[in-house]
Amino acid sequence: MRIPGFVCFVAAISLGGCSSRSGSNPNLLAGTFTAQSGPTAAIRDALPSSYKIGPLDELKIVVFKEPDLSSEDLPVDLGGTVSLPLIGQFQASGTTAAELGQLITARLNSEYLRNAQVAVSVTKPVNYSFTVDGEVEKPGVYAIPGKLTLLQAIALGEGATEFAKKGDVVIFRDIDGQRHAARFDLREIRTASAPDPVILQGDVVVVGYSSSSRFGRDLVLALPGLAGVFVALVRR
Repeated sequence: MRIPGFVCFVAAISLGGCSSRSGSNPNLLAGTFTAQSGPTAAIRDALPSSYKIGPLDELKIVVFKEPDLSSEDLPVDLGGTVSLPLIGQFQASGTTAAELGQLITARLNSEYLRNAQVAVSVTKPVNYSFTVDGEVEKPGVYAIPGKLTLLQAIALGEGATEFAKKGDVVIFRDIDGQRHAARFDLREIRTASAPDPVILQGDVVVVGYSSSSRFGRDLVLALPGLAGVFVALVRR
């Protein structure tokens, strides 16, 4: 991928302006430094309400006062659909639990019930995943059912190698269908002089991007020096 230029300034993170969640704009990296840098705390956290249901997830669907229409551990098939009593196949992939509940409620009320109340929760999320690559001990794709920060993401990859360029950690993120990237400095995050950004579903974290490749060299040089500034990658 060639990078002739960068456009679309998205977000600059400041320590005073971030909260522990992404706030009203889910496209912004958010999160303040936390002493809980291990992955255990992230695993205990509740699944984010912004989580998008995907294939092979398992759902719990409760239709109030209608036990025959409710389902426990309902699997989402590879096509992203679930099979529900009365309404049959229903598209679940790409929606949040709340959105799916609203869709099912509307369908039941329009065709079968009056004043149906539906609650949907994800009992087994397998699509809340991110990728960690580059100079880490164990690169790969990891699934975490909860809040995850950059330091925790790297910890899941068993830490940066001794050769990692800790000032050149890049997060790639898709925002509104456009690929973006931002650079972070692990040394600043660890000393609390910079916030520890939250990793979102589908992010790709690359630690110490190799400057030997043309893409890596151009990317690191082109990204703004201010950590946390997301810019769009422009393709030709």
